[in-house]
Amino acid sequence: MEQGEKEESLRVASEIQDDSIKSIAYSNISKILKEQGDLKEAKSALQESLRVASEIQNGFFKSTAYSNISKILKEQGDLKEAKSALQESLRVASEIQFYYKSIAYSNISEILMEQGEKEESLRVASEIQDGFLKSDAYSNISEILMEQGEKEESLRVASEIQYDYLKFEAYSNISKILMEQGDLKEAKSTLQESLRVASEIQYVSKSQKLIRTYPKYSWNKAKRKNLFALLPKFNMIISSSKLTRTYQKYSRNREI
Repeated sequence: MEQGEKEESLRVASEIQDDSIKSIAYSNISKILKEQGDLKEAKSALQESLRVASEIQNGFFKSTAYSNISKILKEQGDLKEAKSALQESLRVASEIQFYYKSIAYSNISEILMEQGEKEESLRVASEIQDGFLKSDAYSNISEILMEQGEKEESLRVASEIQYDYLKFEAYSNISKILMEQGDLKEAKSTLQESLRVASEIQYVSKSQKLIRTYPKYSWNKAKRKNLFALLPKFNMIISSSKLTRTYQKYSRNREI
């Protein structure tokens, strides 16, 4: 984003009448600036997002802004302030109700893990009420742990994932990380675990049948739900075969 475009973008955002949309706009501008390496302006835009969110007392937007500010502060090397911002994000999130609290806790748990706060990350993840988001948080944490070299803890966290598709995905991603790290024996074992999870779901033939009869379905809500509930499981088996081929490529000409 060039200087002129940046100024124009911020000017347009400042003129948005709906404060919820204004807060989101500043957050999105911050994301673009951060991707471009302009951390100072990215933090400034987030502070505007936080200011607007505070004025309208939107706890979810406030918590998200604090979390993102924490990430920028960490990149700037200000670890003390980064930790303080994340603690404030968690405090605000604890007062949010229902589903948005789970989303906020999921985001915070991942950032805590990235900042080396493993125990606190796992504690926050354990308090997520939504089952799917808790599983998603554990999936993200397990991958970060593996990247940090904590193999046993990574696999332990992955084993606690309740949603089979996310458990399959976690084991698959962990296997890829192990391949990249050169630990092919453990990669093979983890890959076999992902395939075991996939094989237990046993929806492949039903998924294929639904795909073939797709044109015959009337688009009522119940049938639409059935179709899309099964498609991820069908895709999961396809993904597992691709991952197996990847493993074979890595292991070629090497001792297991």
